[in-house]
Amino acid sequence: MVSTRCLDAPCGGGDFQPAVFHYDGEGLWQPAPLDALLASPAMPTILFVHGNRMSFDGAVLSAWDLYYALNRGRAIPSVRVIIWSWPSDQLPGPIRDARVKADRADRESFYLAAFLGRYSATPDAPLSLLGYSFGCRVISGALHYANGGSLLGYSARSAEPIDPEQPSGDAPARVDRSLRSRSTRVALLAPAMDHATLDPSGVYGASIAAADRWLVLHNSCDPVLKRYRLLEPFPGVAAMGFEGPHGAFPDNAVWQLDVAPFVGRSHKLEHYFGSPAIIATLARYAIPAPP
Repeated sequence: MVSTRCLDAPCGGGDFQPAVFHYDGEGLWQPAPLDALLASPAMPTILFVHGNRMSFDGAVLSAWDLYYALNRGRAIPSVRVIIWSWPSDQLPGPIRDARVKADRADRESFYLAAFLGRYSATPDAPLSLLGYSFGCRVISGALHYANGGSLLGYSARSAEPIDPEQPSGDAPARVDRSLRSRSTRVALLAPAMDHATLDPSGVYGASIAAADRWLVLHNSCDPVLKRYRLLEPFPGVAAMGFEGPHGAFPDNAVWQLDVAPFVGRSHKLEHYFGSPAIIATLARYAIPAPP
């Protein structure tokens, strides 16, 4: 587990010193150095980023649900799950809570980008980034930022505020080697972000090229994301987790599926992990096979 709950919201750079814990197999989480996690044996790894209103304990339980679901269906032979736990405990007022967490999720991307930069120490380990709700913003922003895109006025190449007059879409044509030195796939479950943010001209436009394949699971019956437009200052904005991704993507780069037949009128993560069809889809499209 990597926890940033002890850290302030970052702004484009700064030290990255998260709390790291390792499950000892006997029901306890023991403190561990970050270097030990980065030096773990190469094996299929899922880094799971939870959504909003999730306590520390809730994040752990959600990751266990994912782990057991994958093993229950024997979707993959062996997998390591890394929990990315960020400060998302519920705040008073639903609209205020969602807006504060949306901003924190974007800033959390800086921490995840820093982690991914160091994770390249295990270049042969296939990696899957799996996000739920606001966790999808964390992943998309991290890959966009690490791949040369600007985020919240910062660029990874300088870790300093960029010139607001500089044209957008300035991501390098060649993906950073640390992102391409391993098989990387992304799965976004019920993404709580603008439906057009992954387009090359979107907020996270540089992220698509940073992974081999993207899978977006949206729900056209999601009662929570149906009201996503209330969070945005611009009219007509819809959630990707409600309508699916909109944009011009390379062939076979982004796969999407409306999971309404499997989840129904729900935004709850357990309904995603409790569906054998969804777990099978995740295993097929979002989890790389071992090298």
